[in-house]
Amino acid sequence: MKNNAAAQVNSTFPHYCAQITLTILILLFTILNPATCLSEEIILVADEWCPYNCTPGSERPGFVVEVARTIFEKEGIQTTYQTRPWTRAISECSEGRYQGIIGAAKPEAPTFHYPGIEQGMSTIVFLSKKGSNWKFTGMNSLKDIRIAVTQDYYYGDALNAYIEMNRHNGDRIHVTTGDQAFNQNLKLLELGRVTAILIDRDVFAHYAFMNGLNDDFVEIGEINADPIYIAFAPDAPNSEKYAAILTEGMKQLRASGELDTVLGRYGLVDWK
Repeated sequence: MKNNAAAQVNSTFPHYCAQITLTILILLFTILNPATCLSEEIILVADEWCPYNCTPGSERPGFVVEVARTIFEKEGIQTTYQTRPWTRAISECSEGRYQGIIGAAKPEAPTFHYPGIEQGMSTIVFLSKKGSNWKFTGMNSLKDIRIAVTQDYYYGDALNAYIEMNRHNGDRIHVTTGDQAFNQNLKLLELGRVTAILIDRDVFAHYAFMNGLNDDFVEIGEINADPIYIAFAPDAPNSEKYAAILTEGMKQLRASGELDTVLGRYGLVDWK
């Protein structure tokens, strides 16, 4: 009996050892890979607006996307980024389908929760074809031209009021929708169907560099510069918490130099 018992112990001992070894390996993998510990997920949406937010899943998904991931993963929160047309992004996030939108100016989504520190600074300019003799000298200079804009974008109070007033006047305004609105507007400008488009300076600079368009278009007048944010759903239970995490995280990234590193990947410098 003793011999049989010993044999049974000897036969099961390697199995127990294997189980213990596997458990230790899993624990080590979890410790060395913090992403596996993430117990919470937020989904951020926006239309593609590179370099702020670019192609999801790419090597460079956008500097605001990278900033969000860096900050939230330190808090054990996984960040997923998806593209949606801008109007849908705002409305669907308001309905609670997603946790936040990327690249919002406060007037675009006034009921959302905003962090105390912005995630970027958007400078809006008029863009026209090289050789254009039109100049922006104030709102009166718009009355004889046609411009293309993106639906529900914020371009400053005066321009947004002008756009709303002339929304149904096809001779003055073309309003573009969809998640490729910038590309569509640029095509209208290229074909001569509009005199100018409104665009973020960094968005166009990045697109021009990537597509070799630096000599094809010219910037005509800076309109305004506004801080842009990751804004969180108005009625979601964790929105205030996420905004607070992002505020503190921005302070830490700027102090540590991590923000400069992320911006450098996109050829940008800190706007502060």
